[in-house]
Amino acid sequence: MVFFADPRDVAALNEWILPAHERRRLVFVVESASDDTPRFTWEPATEGATSLDWPLWPVVWSAVELLTADALRRVLECANDPCGWLFVDLSRNRSRRWCDMRDCANKVKARRHHARTKRASDRGKTNDAAGGA
Repeated sequence: MVFFADPRDVAALNEWILPAHERRRLVFVVESASDDTPRFTWEPATEGATSLDWPLWPVVWSAVELLTADALRRVLECANDPCGWLFVDLSRNRSRRWCDMRDCANKVKARRHHARTKRASDRGKTNDAAGGA
């Protein structure tokens, strides 16, 4: 699947980038007392946030990071037709098809199984009716 971005979606995201970026701060993360490797991360700077928009800022950051990363090539749409969710295929052979194995994959596989057993059952009924005539 080739990923195409609607210019209106890109414009909407661009409107969120600056406000979201202005409200983040760099934070030192201490993993454990034995690990002295310095690590930093971004987090929302919610002090003084007067808007209810601040919970969306990490979503904006994640979207921008994904859209500007090589992983964008691995963004796929779930193969469960009514789902439509996007996911990043991190499988070794790039064969992932569903957003979630326990939910969408299970539904697709159950539908296929039901259709196969129904066809087999219908064939059996047809053969019984033809043989009995």
